[in-house]
Parts: sequence; C-alpha cells; structure tokens
Amino acid sequence: MRKLYYKSTQERRRRFQIYTSIVEDDGKKYAIKEAVFSEGKKHIENIRHNYDLLKDIQQGMLVACEYVEGKLRFPFISGTTLGAYLRDIILYHSPENKIKEVLEMWKQILIGRNQNIAAFDNSENFQNIFGNGQELVGDTALKITNFDCIAENIIMNGKDVHLIDYEWAFDFLIPIEFTFYRIIKMFFLENRKIISFEKLLAMAQIENSSKIELYERMLDSFYSYITYEEAEGIDYANLGKAYKNGRVLAADADAQMKYVFPEELVSGGNRLILYGAGDVGLSYYHYIRSNNRLQLVAWVDKRYEQYEKQGFAVRSVEIIYDSDFDYIVIAIYNDKVAHEIVDSLESRGIDRTKIVWQKPKYV
Repeated sequence: MRKLYYKSTQERRRRFQIYTSIVEDDGKKYAIKEAVFSEGKKHIENIRHNYDLLKDIQQGMLVACEYVEGKLRFPFISGTTLGAYLRDIILYHSPENKIKEVLEMWKQILIGRNQNIAAFDNSENFQNIFGNGQELVGDTALKITNFDCIAENIIMNGKDVHLIDYEWAFDFLIPIEFTFYRIIKMFFLENRKIISFEKLLAMAQIENSSKIELYERMLDSFYSYITYEEAEGIDYANLGKAYKNGRVLAADADAQMKYVFPEELVSGGNRLILYGAGDVGLSYYHYIRSNNRLQLVAWVDKRYEQYEKQGFAVRSVEIIYDSDFDYIVIAIYNDKVAHEIVDSLESRGIDRTKIVWQKPKYV
C-alpha cells in the first residue's frame, strides 16, 4: 500500500484530531481517516454515524465509508470540486446570474430533501456548541446539517454530485443561512484574490449585517468547541489555523518562520516530507503550510512520540518508506546529525537526489 497524500488537524482538541491520507492499494485509491490519539476513536465512530444520519437527507450524493480496524475508508472520487468549478466561473468573468446559479445549487445540496427543513428553536444542544442564537428563533433551519458541505468536499462528474466528507454533522436544528454563510466564507478565504466577500454574500442573498455579526460569534463558539481544552487550559488553535481558515494565515506563519526555507532545492517537485520537528522543522513547517505550491506529505522525526504529546502532527520516520514524495527536506541545524540522516535514508534505498539539506540560515 502506497501513501500518496497526508494531512492532519493538529489545531484541534486531542479528541478531534485526525489523520487523513490518500493511499493506493492493489491499483485502487482510498481516503483513510484515523484518530491521532486514543481519545479520538469516538470521533471516528461519530463520523461513521454521520453517514447514517445524512444518507436519506442528501440522497445519492453521500460517499459511503467502511469502518475497518478503527479507521474509516472511503473510495477515492475523481472529478472537479465545486470550489474549482466556481473559481473558473468567477475567473472567466461569467455573468453574475451564472455565479448565483452555482450558489443556489450549492445551497440545495446542503439542504438535501425538503423534509429536512423546519423552524429554528435555539435548543440547548445548539447553544452548547454555537452559543446563544435566540435572535434567530423562527428562521428556516435544517433538522440534520452536514456542516462540512464546503466547496472542496463536493465532487462533480457530469451530472453526478458526490459529497466526500461529513465529519461535522449535527442532528439538532441549525439555521440554513448560518451554515451557508460558514461554507461560503471558507470558499472566500481560499479565493480572496478573485472576488470580494461582500459581493459573494450579496449574490448568496446574505446581507443582514446584524445577523452576520451573530454568525461570526457563533463560528467563534464552534471553533472554541473544537480547539479549546478547558480542563488543561490549552488552546490548540495556537498550533495552527488550518481548520478555521483552510490554510496558515500569512501573519501567523511569518511569526514562526525563523529560518529561510531552501525552496530552490525543491523546484523540481512539490510533494515534500519534512524530516525534523525542532526549531528548524517548525519554521520550515509553517513555510510549507503557507506556500500554495508546496504540499506536505508527512512531517517526521525520530522523537515523534514526544511531539505528538505536545499536539503536533509528527509521525514516525518509518512512514517515509510507504509514502509517495518528490523530496525529503532535512530540517536539522547540526551538520553531523544531518549527514547521518542522509546516509541512513540512502542506505535504506532512498534516492539521494530526493534528499535535500543545506545549513539552515536564520532570518
């Protein structure tokens, strides 16, 4: 089995942190989700339960998963994401009516069957995660919501639509416009250079400023729910902004980039394994995550267990030998240690031209 792609969610509470990988096994591709920590196994089971919640609501669109040895396995679906489709429409200056059509289609995918619609009631379950929504009582809501109905989770193949993720699904009433606001915002944060947020919201008919302020407060409550560990006083969001904003924000990344990343050494490819999780590794990690060209396949270190306990998504170096990558970037300051790592990798069959290291330069 070959690992083709890997990402993790280190910015969440331990019980919500998962690894997602794309693997190839016997000529077939699969997406695999697994818990980072033992306390996250319940979350993996809940994702499987979410399929049962949503399968009759988003009929014919939901991609089924298998629960195998504590992991979830999804068939890999090829096609064009709704995000890519909408980006092309905006970039090619299509009429606004066309953009509105796509937004309306997206909204209908979110809603699913009309039997799913009811009036919002501001339940205790809602307040526990999103805060007080009393001002929205009576608004059109969904009985069951796929809160993960973001543009990149929707794959289109001709007339067929596939929903490939449903990690966050809720079986209490949530206002439709609030959820739609959230998923539109996530699209905007990845595409802010091609359209304004105000214009996008206007075309989606979300223009009530007081409601938008409330939606932002409710999103803050949701992000606190998934990132803040009250008992330990740890805010895992400080370890990364990837979940909330879809990528590391430039300002946050710059603060962490203490060493110059050797990008000229990886110009021949973009799939990287980062070896080393000390100061240099952390600096390189933030650079890679903030760079649109580069893709982090895995972050590894011999002392990975120590870093895992701190909430970092660092894996064993053994994952290298099951992964598909263009380069291994050695993030080690000490010359002797770096050369020992290079020699060790080469002795185990790694092509020397795929291993890169240069003496780290302090910014």
